[in-house]
Parts: sequence; C-alpha cells; structure tokens
Amino acid sequence: MIVDNLQNATISREEFEVLPYLDRRLYEETARDRFASLDTNLDTNHPDFNLRLEVNTHLGDAVDSYVKQKIDYLERQDKIKVIELGASLGVISSLYAVDNLYKYGLADKLELTFFDICINPLVRTKKNDFDINSLYKNIDFNIPIEKLKELLQNATIIEGNIIETKQTDNFYTISLAPFTHHHLNIYDKRLACGELERITAVKGAIIVGDLTFSYSNYTNWLKKHQTELNSQGTRVPYAVESFVSLAQHLAFFSDSSLLSKQQHFQHYVFAMKKNLKKY
Repeated sequence: MIVDNLQNATISREEFEVLPYLDRRLYEETARDRFASLDTNLDTNHPDFNLRLEVNTHLGDAVDSYVKQKIDYLERQDKIKVIELGASLGVISSLYAVDNLYKYGLADKLELTFFDICINPLVRTKKNDFDINSLYKNIDFNIPIEKLKELLQNATIIEGNIIETKQTDNFYTISLAPFTHHHLNIYDKRLACGELERITAVKGAIIVGDLTFSYSNYTNWLKKHQTELNSQGTRVPYAVESFVSLAQHLAFFSDSSLLSKQQHFQHYVFAMKKNLKKY
C-alpha cells in the first residue's frame, strides 16, 4: 500500500505521480494520525526546526510586503482579524505574522483565530502550553513575549476542514495558509484556495506558503523522517502529501491580485490582495 511505502521511504516514481489524485479520506486520516502523534512543531531538536524558522521567516516577509502596501487601509480598521488555516501547536506562522504587525503598531487591533482539523493542539496553544520561551531564544521577535501570550490566550480556536471552513464571507483581514495545502489532493487544493478568497475581506491579504518537491528530493525527505520520534519515544507516522508548483498554486485563485512571491529550493511563499468579487 502506498501509505506503507511512504513510511518506509520506498515510494516509487509512479506512486509519487499518483499522490495528487488519491482520495481525500486518505489524506485526512493520515494527517490526523501524524499531527495527533507529533508533540510540537517547535522542538529545537527536531530535524526540521531550522527549516521551519526559515520558511516562516519568508512567510513573515510576505505579511510585511502586504502591510507596507496597505498600511493606510489597515490603520483605518477597528479590528484586524487574522486566521491561520491549518494551525498546529504553537501556531508559529501566526507568531511571525503578529510580530510583523506589531512592528507597524497594529498589534492592539488584532483578533486571532486558529483553525485546524485537530483541536487539541489549538487548545494547548491557547493555554500557552508549549515552549514559547525557548522559541524566543531562537527567533529575534520584536513583540514582547507577554503581549504575545496575551494574544494567544484571547484567540478563537475552531476545529474544521480547510476546504469547507463554514466561516463568514469577506470576514478576515489576513488569511494565512502556511505550509498546509500539500496535505490536500489536487482537487481539494483548489477548493481550499477558493475558501481563502471567500472568507477574506475585500482588500485583505491571502498569505500562502507551501512545500514543493521533485521525486528524488521527496524520497530523501522521507528517509530523513524515518527516525522521527515524539516525546514518548514513539515514531511519528508520515502523512500522505502532494505538491504543486508556485505557478500552479497561483492559478487556483480567481479574484485576487499578486503582491509578492518568493521561490526557494523546496518551498515558496506568496501574498495576494483580495479583489472586489462578492460571495
């Protein structure tokens, strides 16, 4: 079975090419298994820790590019509503986004929402039940740690699926989809992008980051994760994933304007502004 081959890093090229077309239930089941077993994305000893800091620095850059271009609009808002779709314990992408907003004096307007298929990591995040102090030792954030903790404690948490969020049309000022869409098949990626456009306010920002791999790079990535353990010493299972290029990802959006994009070795980030389409 293809899931077994993923766990053993023996996936064939033909199986790799089939991944985008697998049933969404396989994606959901394996994602739940993985993220229920994974303690945190912020473990400094995790093999991907430095990469997570790098990719989220680039996501923060995308937020910064939007804020610079729309600062007048943001300053006129009573509230700046930020949602992270596909959040996990510690919501590291939101932390980078919040720090950039703080830099422009906008933190007191923030209302944060964290949305994920697994609710328990979000409950822990809201309680500040993760090693945020260690995170501050590795990231040069401007926002005071106590202010950040307060924002997390006041956040709204929602359990749900990013392809059908059931959130209000045109509601969020900034919608983040950070390194989440590779956990969807090709059809659901398009649906998730449509949801991002639907729930984001006109002139609001859609910030997307995602991984992208060739076959050879992906098999090397899987081998690196064969020894991934949680704090109980139990192996963390790997979830089914599939990848699209930056150009393909941008094409999933029908009514947003590109503000910035960055292409890197195994990931990309882009920022878009929601246009005037009404839902």
